Parts: sequence; structure tokens; C-alpha cells
Amino acid sequence: MSLALVPVCYGCKKSAALSVSCTDCLRIYCANCFGLQSKNAESVESFGALVSLLSVRVCSKCTKPEEPREEEECTVRDVKPCPSQLIPPIVTKVKEEPCWSHGKPMNLFCLTCDVIICGDCFLNGAEHMRHQIDFLETVFREKRLETQHKLNRLEETVGILQREAVHCETNLALIQSAEKAALAEIDAICEEAKLSVSRLTINRKRKLESRAGFPAKKKKLTAALQAMIDQMSPGEFFQQRSTVYKQCDELLTDCSPKGFHVLKFEDVGCELVPPYEMQKFTLPNFDGTFGGWPQHLNTSCDTMWNVFLRKNESLFVKVTPDEPEASKYPYKLLVQVPHPMDIRKSIMKTFTIHGAAKEDEIVSVEQLKADDFIRHNNELVVKIGLRPLNAITENRFLKSRYKALTTTIAELERQTTVSGKDINCKYCIMYFNICLMKVPKKISEPSHSAELVDQMERQWCLRVYPFALTLQETNLKVFVVLRKGTRTKCRYFIELLHDDPAKNFMQCTESNFDTVDAGYGWHSFMERKRLLADPGFYPNSVLRFRFGVQPIDP
Repeated sequence: MSLALVPVCYGCKKSAALSVSCTDCLRIYCANCFGLQSKNAESVESFGALVSLLSVRVCSKCTKPEEPREEEECTVRDVKPCPSQLIPPIVTKVKEEPCWSHGKPMNLFCLTCDVIICGDCFLNGAEHMRHQIDFLETVFREKRLETQHKLNRLEETVGILQREAVHCETNLALIQSAEKAALAEIDAICEEAKLSVSRLTINRKRKLESRAGFPAKKKKLTAALQAMIDQMSPGEFFQQRSTVYKQCDELLTDCSPKGFHVLKFEDVGCELVPPYEMQKFTLPNFDGTFGGWPQHLNTSCDTMWNVFLRKNESLFVKVTPDEPEASKYPYKLLVQVPHPMDIRKSIMKTFTIHGAAKEDEIVSVEQLKADDFIRHNNELVVKIGLRPLNAITENRFLKSRYKALTTTIAELERQTTVSGKDINCKYCIMYFNICLMKVPKKISEPSHSAELVDQMERQWCLRVYPFALTLQETNLKVFVVLRKGTRTKCRYFIELLHDDPAKNFMQCTESNFDTVDAGYGWHSFMERKRLLADPGFYPNSVLRFRFGVQPIDP
């Protein structure tokens, strides 16, 4: 008699004709305990065969999560959830329908096709043959877990965005505060500019208002005096005649016409709106042809402008700057043609100058003659003023000029450096110092520097004759001398050094050195007055020379 091994179900502890092992816990179950309950035994058997083919088989106990104990539930309620756990669970109710092909429950998932299928779709259908299959509940749990992880990451990202939003609100408050402070400063600057204009014009306005109201005031007093006299009887008039005469004399005081002089108004301005820089131009021989143009006009930026006045049927004006950069910024041009007798007839026009220069019409010649603008000596007076449009325009122009000057200075420094390097490369150079004498010697012997040797082994030196401080007629004499070597034509320079390198004094030339020990140079290297006027040339009574030679080989 032989014994056969019969598997025993872990759930019901009975022998199992059809057994299934769980891939998670490795326990053996019968079909009923594994969750394959069915009234039809054949379907259970076929489904068991299907389950045996699956790579992943999970029993109902491994699929269903364990319920927490009561003590653990109490502990969990006391713990505050983290932000990633605040997302409410997503509950979806889907109506479970049987497979439309086989009419069986759809409890499998084809991972290859990403669809829900039944057992017969996998066993009997060719569409999902050799595909990767898993339980629907397992795949659902995994996908829900992946979705929850994505939601948690989304929640963390939203949290980061919320923190950034707090920073944005703080930054916005800072910008608003800075804007408010800047606007307050602008208002304060504007108020200060208004006050400066008021301080500039208040005395002129008071003077003109007083003089403009003076006739009305005198007329009123005269009318009152006239009314009082008209009401007097002859007896009263003769009794008060002296008083009446006195009042008349008082009214006549300060009533004599003094002539009207126009007070300036073109200089009214402030730091925000600069005043006009006015200049008066007289056009002689107006009926004929007048020359001498262009005239020149300076603005507050120290920019020279050329002013052109041309007469045809009308009088035209054109202004052009000496600096082309100035034409890139707007300027205000004021043209005034004052009337010789009546200020009310004076002509005043303003133009905006920006970009390419063009002529602007001031007034027709016919109107000038008809309104008697031309003076008796056939002259016409024209006042022209120019200013930047405002302080912002002026500031921009000055910045551009500063940038251009900086670029020019850098280029000049580069060229100077290159020139210095060229001299050092092409010339043989030596330095030589000599002391100034306070009292001249009886025999004036020159001083010689050490020998300077060039590429052809010639020997050169610098010869300096004594320079006495006490003698007014002595000059600084310096020469380059060929002491030894073949005759040649040579370029040479002699430089007197200054404490400020920019003030160094240099002279250079070339000569034919035909004789050995003969000096070639300058009998008056530098003016005596200029030398003695600047102690930087002789600190501690020492003259410092730098000289160089460059032989020109035939």
C-alpha cells in the first residue's frame, strides 16, 4: 500500500482536491478559502487552472488589509496628520458588469493591453494570449497607491508654491513701500522747485503789480479830492485852499513818468526745468544783406551751439550743436523779437530742437516792417535763448558725454602706452641726473652721462651744460654726443622729467653725426621762466633727464 501526499487547506484545515498557493504568504488554500467560490464546480476547476498559470497569486487575507486594534485607533486619532495626508480619499463607485463576450466576472487585468478582462478572455481568447496578466484587485491597489503618491507630490508642490506666494506678498509690500517713498521724494523735489521759482519771481511780481495798480490808486484819490472840492462853497474853498493845494502836491509826488523797462523773465527756472541761456543779436542793414553768421551760443551744459538767421520773405532761425551727441536730445529754443516802443507787440516763439537741424520761421518781413520793428538805424534786435527740455534730458546728455569722454581717455591712454612701448623697443634709453648750481663756476664745463651702447657697438652720452639759478641769462643746453663708433644718421629724443608724468617735457629730432664727440641738440632746451616757475622739474635742485638714440643705418 502506497501513501500519497494530499495538500491540506490552511484556512479550513481540510484536504484540498484543488489547491492554490499564495505568492505572498506561501500558504496553501482550497478553492473556496482562496476566494474562488462558485456554484458550478467546473467553473471553479477551470478558474483554479487559470490561477495556477498566473505569475502572481494573492490570497484574500493578503489582499485585505489588517484592521487596526482599538488601542492603535485611539493612538492614531491623537496624532495630527502631516500635510501629505490631508488629501481626502477619492471614492468612486463603478458598476461591475460581466464580460460582454463570456458573461463572467471581470476580475483580471491585462497589463499588456491595459484593460479589464475575465478568465475566459485569457484562457480561451487569442487576443490576450502570452500577455502579462494580474488580479484586478492587485493592480487596482497598486495604481491607487501610485495615484496617491502623485497627489502627495502635488500637495508638496502646492505647499512650496504657498511659501513662495508668502515671499511674493512680502516682496510686493517692499516694492509698494519703495514706490511710495520714491513718489514722496519726487513730490518733495517738485515742491522745492516750485518754491525756488516763487522766490525768484516774487519781488519782480510785487514790483510790477505795485506799478500796475499805481494809476488806479492815484485816480481814485484824485476823484475823491475832486468830489470834496465840488461840494465846497466859495468861502469853504478859500478857507481850505492851502490844504487842497497840499493834497494835490502830495498826489503829484511819484507821479512823473520814468519810462518802462522790461524785467527779465527768460531766467525763470529751477533745477528741474533749467532757465534759458539768452543772447542778444543785432541784425545791421536789415533791408539789405547782413552777414557775420553763424553766431555762437552756450548752454548750461557748456555746449556750443551755432545760430543761423536768414532773411527771405520771412525771418528764419536754425541752430546746430558743435557736439553731434547733443542733437540726440530735445532742447527748447526761445526766439524773441522785442518791439522798440510797445512791449505788447513783441513777438515770442518757442521751438523744440531734436534730431537733424532744420529752419524754423519766426515772422514775415512784411509784418516786421508794418509794425515798426526795424529801428531808425535799419537794425533789428533778436533775442535767442536755448535750454535742455528738462533736467532729465540734461542728465542723459551729460551721462552720454561722460561715457564718450571716458572711452576717448581710455583710447588715448592705450595709444600712449603703445607709443611708450614702441619708444622703449626702438630706442636705446638711459637716465641721467644733474644738480643745479646756485653759484656758477668760473669755467663752465659740461656734465656727461655714462656711455650708452647701441646695437652696432656705438657709444653715446648726454651732454648738459651748467645751469645756474643766480644767472638770469643762462639757458638749459643739452646735447646728444657720439663718443665712439662709425658715423651715422640718428634719431634721438631728450626728455626732462617732472614729478607729474603728464607734465614731462620732451623734444626729439634726427641729425647726421659726422663728427665724433660733437654735440647735437638744443642750445635752449626749455624756457628759463617755465622751468623755474615749476619746482616739479627740479625737486631738491636736481634735474632728471631721459634720453634715447635710434641709429638709422644707411
